[in-house]
Amino acid sequence: AAGVFIWLFLYNWKLALVSVIITPLFIVNYRWHRRRMRMESRSQSRNWHRVLGFLNERVANNRVVRAFATETEEEATFRDKILADYFYYNRVVWRNTLLLTCAEFLAGTAQLFAIAFGAWLICTGTPGFTTGSLFAFLGLLSMLYTPIVRVVEANVTIQKGVTSMEKIFAVLDTK
Repeated sequence: AAGVFIWLFLYNWKLALVSVIITPLFIVNYRWHRRRMRMESRSQSRNWHRVLGFLNERVANNRVVRAFATETEEEATFRDKILADYFYYNRVVWRNTLLLTCAEFLAGTAQLFAIAFGAWLICTGTPGFTTGSLFAFLGLLSMLYTPIVRVVEANVTIQKGVTSMEKIFAVLDTK
């Protein structure tokens, strides 16, 4: 990405400046959502473990549940826990989608700026800048922003892994 960044400026520094001015917003977007995504992943993971613990406990003690005839209460409690997990899971999916959508929007906006400014350069008759030059520049620009968006996509998996690793280390740290 750094090589493409340099190549863009060597190709046409004015167009590169207009195109990459949006790049810091990728970092802001990533950091803003990363922290919240981790918190929401932790909440979802914690709640899922509560659901599994509840289910395990009730299955293991199903004779007691039947003896006291509390099946309907247990079923209602389980339903509430599953609905809570559904809520937490949807929050995680929503955050991931929002992060990725913002990254795609920023990449598209940068390309739109490049097209608009490049068209202006062509219309004003800038020496040495043609329609072919604009298309070549846009190809380079996609080589810059596509990997950035893919890193943001990978962040979704990374955050899930971090949450799982925290749980594993918590178990390993217990005496």
